[in-house]
Amino acid sequence: MECPNCGNYLDTSSLQQYVKCNYCQSKIAVMSGVSNIISNVAYSSFPDQDKTNLSSMIDVSKIDIDNGNYQAALDMGKKIIDKYPSVWETYINQAICVFWLGREDLGHLGEVLALLKKAEMLSHNDAAVLAAKKDVAFNLAFIASRKERVGTKVFWALDCFELSQKIISEHSDRDCFFIEYCEKIVPEIRRRLMDGLKVDKKEYDPSSGSLTILDRLVTITKGAHKEALLTYITFARIKAGRCPHDKDLAASLKKMEELSAATYPNVPIPRVKYSFWGNPEIASLSK
Repeated sequence: MECPNCGNYLDTSSLQQYVKCNYCQSKIAVMSGVSNIISNVAYSSFPDQDKTNLSSMIDVSKIDIDNGNYQAALDMGKKIIDKYPSVWETYINQAICVFWLGREDLGHLGEVLALLKKAEMLSHNDAAVLAAKKDVAFNLAFIASRKERVGTKVFWALDCFELSQKIISEHSDRDCFFIEYCEKIVPEIRRRLMDGLKVDKKEYDPSSGSLTILDRLVTITKGAHKEALLTYITFARIKAGRCPHDKDLAASLKKMEELSAATYPNVPIPRVKYSFWGNPEIASLSK
Protein backbone atom coordinates (compact mmCIF):
# COMPACT_ATOMS: atom_id res chain seq x y z
CA MET A 1 0.00 0.00 0.00
CA GLU A 2 1.28 3.48 -0.90
CA CYS A 3 0.99 6.61 1.24
CA PRO A 4 -1.54 8.95 -0.46
CA ASN A 5 0.56 11.93 0.66
CA CYS A 6 4.09 11.07 -0.51
CA GLY A 7 3.82 7.72 -2.31
CA ASN A 8 6.10 5.92 0.15
CA TYR A 9 5.43 2.20 0.79
CA LEU A 10 3.33 1.58 3.91
CA ASP A 11 3.79 -1.56 5.98
CA THR A 12 0.26 -2.77 6.76
CA SER A 13 1.24 -6.28 7.80
CA SER A 14 0.46 -5.73 11.49
CA LEU A 15 -3.14 -5.70 12.67
CA GLN A 16 -3.90 -2.10 13.55
CA GLN A 17 -6.49 0.53 12.70
CA TYR A 18 -4.02 3.18 11.54
CA VAL A 19 -0.55 3.10 10.02
CA LYS A 20 1.99 5.93 10.06
CA CYS A 21 4.17 6.67 7.04
CA ASN A 22 7.85 6.42 8.03
CA TYR A 23 8.77 9.08 5.48
CA CYS A 24 6.25 11.92 5.88
CA GLN A 25 4.68 10.80 9.21
CA SER A 26 1.16 10.84 7.74
CA LYS A 27 -1.52 8.83 9.54
CA ILE A 28 -3.69 6.66 7.27
CA ALA A 29 -6.61 4.40 8.13
CA VAL A 30 -5.87 0.82 7.09
CA MET A 31 -8.85 -0.38 5.05
CA SER A 32 -8.48 -4.14 5.23
CA GLY A 33 -10.69 -6.38 3.13
CA VAL A 34 -13.50 -8.31 4.83
CA SER A 35 -13.32 -12.10 4.70
CA ASN A 36 -15.29 -13.37 7.73
CA ILE A 37 -18.62 -14.45 6.21
CA ILE A 38 -19.57 -17.17 8.69
CA SER A 39 -22.22 -14.93 10.29
CA ASN A 40 -23.83 -14.05 6.96
CA VAL A 41 -27.40 -15.35 6.92
CA ALA A 42 -27.34 -16.01 3.17
CA TYR A 43 -24.06 -17.93 3.51
CA SER A 44 -25.59 -20.46 5.91
CA SER A 45 -28.12 -21.52 3.27
CA PHE A 46 -25.53 -22.22 0.57
CA PRO A 47 -24.58 -25.80 -0.39
CA ASP A 48 -21.25 -26.93 1.06
CA GLN A 49 -19.49 -26.70 -2.30
CA ASP A 50 -20.65 -23.10 -2.74
CA LYS A 51 -19.47 -22.28 0.77
CA THR A 52 -16.01 -23.63 -0.05
CA ASN A 53 -15.82 -21.77 -3.37
CA LEU A 54 -17.10 -18.53 -1.89
CA SER A 55 -14.72 -18.62 1.08
CA SER A 56 -11.79 -19.20 -1.26
CA MET A 57 -12.78 -16.36 -3.60
CA ILE A 58 -13.27 -13.89 -0.76
CA ASP A 59 -9.98 -14.88 0.85
CA VAL A 60 -8.17 -14.21 -2.46
CA SER A 61 -9.93 -10.86 -2.77
CA LYS A 62 -8.95 -9.87 0.78
CA ILE A 63 -5.31 -10.81 0.19
CA ASP A 64 -5.24 -8.68 -2.96
CA ILE A 65 -6.74 -5.72 -1.08
CA ASP A 66 -4.30 -6.03 1.79
CA ASN A 67 -1.41 -6.10 -0.72
CA GLY A 68 -2.73 -3.10 -2.64
CA ASN A 69 -3.72 -5.11 -5.74
CA TYR A 70 -7.05 -3.30 -5.97
CA GLN A 71 -7.82 -3.99 -9.62
CA ALA A 72 -7.37 -7.74 -9.15
CA ALA A 73 -9.55 -7.63 -6.02
CA LEU A 74 -12.18 -5.59 -7.87
CA ASP A 75 -12.29 -8.11 -10.71
CA MET A 76 -12.65 -10.99 -8.25
CA GLY A 77 -15.39 -9.08 -6.41
CA LYS A 78 -17.40 -8.74 -9.61
CA LYS A 79 -17.26 -12.50 -10.09
CA ILE A 80 -18.42 -13.05 -6.51
CA ILE A 81 -21.34 -10.64 -6.87
CA ASP A 82 -22.41 -12.21 -10.16
CA LYS A 83 -22.68 -15.62 -8.48
CA TYR A 84 -23.47 -14.65 -4.87
CA PRO A 85 -25.18 -11.20 -4.93
CA SER A 86 -26.47 -11.49 -1.36
CA VAL A 87 -23.02 -11.66 0.27
CA TRP A 88 -22.74 -8.12 1.61
CA GLU A 89 -19.07 -8.36 2.66
CA THR A 90 -18.10 -8.29 -1.01
CA TYR A 91 -19.71 -4.87 -1.45
CA ILE A 92 -17.47 -3.50 1.31
CA ASN A 93 -14.41 -4.90 -0.44
CA GLN A 94 -15.57 -3.42 -3.75
CA ALA A 95 -16.03 -0.01 -2.12
CA ILE A 96 -12.46 -0.12 -0.78
CA CYS A 97 -11.09 -1.03 -4.22
CA VAL A 98 -13.06 1.65 -6.05
CA PHE A 99 -11.92 4.24 -3.51
CA TRP A 100 -8.21 3.57 -4.02
CA LEU A 101 -8.58 3.24 -7.80
CA GLY A 102 -10.42 6.57 -7.84
CA ARG A 103 -10.22 9.50 -10.21
CA GLU A 104 -9.08 13.06 -9.60
CA ASP A 105 -12.55 14.38 -10.46
CA LEU A 106 -14.02 12.39 -7.53
CA GLY A 107 -16.61 10.81 -9.82
CA HIS A 108 -15.85 7.39 -8.35
CA LEU A 109 -17.08 8.37 -4.89
CA GLY A 110 -20.71 8.03 -5.96
CA GLU A 111 -20.04 4.36 -6.68
CA VAL A 112 -18.23 3.99 -3.33
CA LEU A 113 -21.28 5.38 -1.52
CA ALA A 114 -23.66 3.15 -3.49
CA LEU A 115 -21.62 0.03 -2.66
CA LEU A 116 -21.51 0.88 1.05
CA LYS A 117 -25.25 1.55 1.09
CA LYS A 118 -25.85 -1.82 -0.59
CA ALA A 119 -23.72 -3.52 2.07
CA GLU A 120 -25.56 -1.59 4.77
CA MET A 121 -28.95 -2.70 3.44
CA LEU A 122 -28.01 -6.38 2.98
CA SER A 123 -26.24 -6.61 6.36
CA HIS A 124 -28.90 -4.68 8.29
CA ASN A 125 -26.30 -2.12 9.42
CA ASP A 126 -23.56 -4.50 10.48
CA ALA A 127 -20.67 -2.94 12.40
CA ALA A 128 -18.24 -3.88 9.61
CA VAL A 129 -20.03 -1.52 7.23
CA LEU A 130 -19.81 1.36 9.70
CA ALA A 131 -16.08 0.67 10.17
CA ALA A 132 -15.54 0.76 6.40
CA LYS A 133 -17.47 4.03 6.09
CA LYS A 134 -15.37 5.58 8.86
CA ASP A 135 -12.13 4.51 7.18
CA VAL A 136 -13.17 5.85 3.77
CA ALA A 137 -14.29 9.15 5.30
CA PHE A 138 -11.07 9.44 7.32
CA ASN A 139 -8.78 8.84 4.33
CA LEU A 140 -10.76 11.13 2.05
CA ALA A 141 -10.41 13.98 4.56
CA PHE A 142 -6.72 13.19 5.06
CA ILE A 143 -6.00 13.35 1.32
CA ALA A 144 -7.92 16.64 1.03
CA SER A 145 -6.06 18.22 3.94
CA ARG A 146 -2.70 17.62 2.22
CA LYS A 147 -3.63 19.28 -1.07
CA GLU A 148 -2.84 22.87 -2.08
CA ARG A 149 -4.80 25.10 0.25
CA VAL A 150 -5.39 28.48 -1.36
CA GLY A 151 -5.29 28.02 -5.10
CA THR A 152 -6.67 25.75 -7.79
CA LYS A 153 -7.05 22.77 -5.43
CA VAL A 154 -8.96 24.47 -2.64
CA PHE A 155 -12.42 23.76 -4.06
CA TRP A 156 -11.39 20.18 -4.80
CA ALA A 157 -10.35 19.77 -1.16
CA LEU A 158 -13.65 21.27 0.04
CA ASP A 159 -15.54 18.82 -2.19
CA CYS A 160 -13.60 15.98 -0.52
CA PHE A 161 -14.46 17.24 2.95
CA GLU A 162 -18.15 17.56 2.10
CA LEU A 163 -18.25 14.09 0.55
CA SER A 164 -16.55 12.73 3.66
CA GLN A 165 -19.38 14.15 5.74
CA LYS A 166 -21.95 12.54 3.43
CA ILE A 167 -20.31 9.16 3.99
CA ILE A 168 -20.54 9.55 7.76
CA SER A 169 -21.63 12.64 9.68
CA GLU A 170 -19.92 11.96 13.03
CA HIS A 171 -16.21 11.09 13.09
CA SER A 172 -14.00 12.84 15.66
CA ASP A 173 -10.65 11.84 14.07
CA ARG A 174 -11.81 12.99 10.66
CA ASP A 175 -13.13 16.25 12.04
CA CYS A 176 -9.65 17.06 13.33
CA PHE A 177 -8.56 17.35 9.69
CA PHE A 178 -11.31 19.90 9.07
CA ILE A 179 -10.09 22.09 11.88
CA GLU A 180 -6.44 21.58 10.90
CA TYR A 181 -7.27 22.66 7.36
CA CYS A 182 -9.07 25.76 8.64
CA GLU A 183 -6.09 26.66 10.83
CA LYS A 184 -3.94 26.78 7.70
CA ILE A 185 -6.31 28.28 5.16
CA VAL A 186 -8.28 30.92 7.12
CA PRO A 187 -5.25 33.11 7.99
CA GLU A 188 -4.22 33.07 4.31
CA ILE A 189 -7.69 34.11 3.13
CA ARG A 190 -7.94 36.72 5.88
CA ARG A 191 -4.58 38.17 4.85
CA ARG A 192 -5.66 38.43 1.22
CA LEU A 193 -8.90 40.13 2.16
CA MET A 194 -7.10 42.55 4.46
CA ASP A 195 -4.53 43.37 1.77
CA GLY A 196 -7.34 44.28 -0.62
CA LEU A 197 -9.08 46.37 2.02
CA LYS A 198 -5.91 48.30 2.79
CA VAL A 199 -5.45 49.13 -0.89
CA ASP A 200 -9.02 50.03 -1.84
CA LYS A 201 -10.23 51.16 1.60
CA LYS A 202 -13.85 52.35 1.45
CA GLU A 203 -14.09 51.34 -2.20
CA TYR A 204 -13.14 47.75 -1.43
CA ASP A 205 -15.26 44.96 -2.91
CA PRO A 206 -14.24 41.62 -1.28
CA SER A 207 -13.53 38.67 -3.54
CA SER A 208 -16.57 36.45 -4.06
CA GLY A 209 -14.23 33.46 -4.33
CA SER A 210 -12.71 34.08 -0.91
CA LEU A 211 -16.14 34.51 0.66
CA THR A 212 -17.37 31.29 -0.95
CA ILE A 213 -14.41 29.38 0.50
CA LEU A 214 -15.08 30.80 3.98
CA ASP A 215 -18.80 30.04 3.64
CA ARG A 216 -18.08 26.40 2.81
CA LEU A 217 -15.50 26.06 5.59
CA VAL A 218 -17.99 27.36 8.14
CA THR A 219 -20.67 25.02 6.80
CA ILE A 220 -18.35 21.99 6.90
CA THR A 221 -17.20 22.71 10.46
CA LYS A 222 -20.73 23.71 11.52
CA GLY A 223 -19.38 26.96 12.93
CA ALA A 224 -16.74 25.25 15.06
CA HIS A 225 -13.96 27.43 13.64
CA LYS A 226 -14.70 30.86 15.12
CA GLU A 227 -12.22 32.87 13.01
CA ALA A 228 -13.60 31.45 9.77
CA LEU A 229 -17.12 32.43 10.82
CA LEU A 230 -16.21 35.93 12.03
CA THR A 231 -14.01 36.62 9.01
CA TYR A 232 -16.82 35.64 6.69
CA ILE A 233 -19.40 37.84 8.42
CA THR A 234 -17.07 40.84 8.58
CA PHE A 235 -16.20 40.81 4.89
CA ALA A 236 -19.63 39.63 3.73
CA ARG A 237 -21.07 42.74 5.36
CA ILE A 238 -18.65 44.85 3.35
CA LYS A 239 -19.62 42.93 0.21
CA ALA A 240 -23.32 43.37 0.96
CA GLY A 241 -22.78 47.11 1.20
CA ARG A 242 -21.28 47.06 -2.30
CA CYS A 243 -23.91 44.65 -3.67
CA PRO A 244 -27.18 45.45 -1.86
CA HIS A 245 -29.32 43.55 -4.38
CA ASP A 246 -27.47 40.23 -4.09
CA LYS A 247 -30.17 38.05 -2.48
CA ASP A 248 -27.98 34.95 -2.19
CA LEU A 249 -25.30 36.90 -0.34
CA ALA A 250 -27.92 38.46 1.95
CA ALA A 251 -29.39 35.04 2.78
CA SER A 252 -25.96 33.52 3.47
CA LEU A 253 -24.94 36.48 5.62
CA LYS A 254 -28.14 36.25 7.67
CA LYS A 255 -27.59 32.51 8.21
CA MET A 256 -24.02 33.08 9.37
CA GLU A 257 -25.01 35.94 11.70
CA GLU A 258 -27.62 33.69 13.32
CA LEU A 259 -25.06 30.89 13.66
CA SER A 260 -22.60 33.28 15.29
CA ALA A 261 -25.21 34.57 17.73
CA ALA A 262 -26.15 31.01 18.72
CA THR A 263 -22.62 29.58 18.89
CA TYR A 264 -20.68 32.57 20.24
CA PRO A 265 -23.32 34.74 21.97
CA ASN A 266 -20.78 36.87 23.85
CA VAL A 267 -18.40 37.45 20.94
CA PRO A 268 -19.01 40.68 19.01
CA ILE A 269 -18.63 40.72 15.23
CA PRO A 270 -15.50 42.74 14.35
CA ARG A 271 -16.18 45.93 12.37
CA VAL A 272 -14.00 47.99 10.09
CA LYS A 273 -12.48 51.07 11.70
CA TYR A 274 -10.61 53.81 9.86
CA SER A 275 -7.82 55.81 11.42
CA PHE A 276 -7.37 59.57 11.01
CA TRP A 277 -5.26 58.79 7.90
CA GLY A 278 -7.96 56.53 6.47
CA ASN A 279 -6.18 53.24 7.09
CA PRO A 280 -8.62 50.39 7.86
CA GLU A 281 -8.35 47.99 10.80
CA ILE A 282 -10.59 45.12 11.92
CA ALA A 283 -9.89 44.26 15.56
CA SER A 284 -8.34 40.76 15.82
CA LEU A 285 -8.76 40.22 12.07
CA SER A 286 -6.25 42.95 11.25
CA LYS A 287 -3.32 40.69 12.23
